[in-house]
Amino acid sequence: MESLIGLMPPHGGSGDVVDWDSVEQTLDVSLPSDFRDFVAVYGAGSIDDRVEIASLQAGESDRADIPTMTLRASGERWIEETGSDYPRFPAQGSLIGWGRLKSYGLAYGYLYWRSAGPDPDRWPVVVWKHGGEGFVEHPYGMAEFLVRILQEAGSLDLDQRDVTARLFRCGGRLLGWGVVDGLGV
Repeated sequence: MESLIGLMPPHGGSGDVVDWDSVEQTLDVSLPSDFRDFVAVYGAGSIDDRVEIASLQAGESDRADIPTMTLRASGERWIEETGSDYPRFPAQGSLIGWGRLKSYGLAYGYLYWRSAGPDPDRWPVVVWKHGGEGFVEHPYGMAEFLVRILQEAGSLDLDQRDVTARLFRCGGRLLGWGVVDGLGV
């Protein structure tokens, strides 16, 4: 999280106070500590309207939410459309949703953890994009995934819509959660 905070300093008043025991009991799963830390520092929201961090409860907002994304990834229609061979939630190895990739306000990709083993801090990030090459697994957690997007957009198996890092390389500065000034693009 330190690297992420260095790239994207939070503004005053950001972050959410969460009763994690209650949330995780409702979700029937423990969530990775970097996600919990992220929510404590930034809250749910989006990074430049490109990467949307899911809310914790269904129907909480117009954003994606963890329960709906997780159930959708276990549904027949999703499995048919995506060719997913991941087990259905709550089985070990199933997908647990935590975010979306967006462009011009429309979601074109989904961000998951693969629940690989009992320690959620070791779960890899899985990306699925419309029209993409299926599921792409990254061997690190959410915070490192976001840092890599911000630092090295070209080195991840993403595409030109994933331009968040450009803001920072072109001298843009984050004024607040999701508000950028001085793009120079």
